[in-house]
Amino acid sequence: MITRCTRSSGPSRRRAWARRVAAWKQCGTSLASGGAGELDDFAEIVVEADADAVLAASVFHFGQFSIKQVKESMAAHGVPVRL
Repeated sequence: MITRCTRSSGPSRRRAWARRVAAWKQCGTSLASGGAGELDDFAEIVVEADADAVLAASVFHFGQFSIKQVKESMAAHGVPVRL
């Protein structure tokens, strides 16, 4: 299952996040997509939602983060990744 949301901030971001996590947990297998604004967001959703994978595009297209930065951040949070 892929769920997608647009970026939000503050309390609305947490509510959107909670809805996505609930949907992913119901599905059993999940691909997390959308909403990452900080490097820590990637590891947080993998851990919190027990996501099997993450999908990101705009943060790479617009040069906000490199793939290496995301992978290193996830690894630093204990998420298994191929470096």
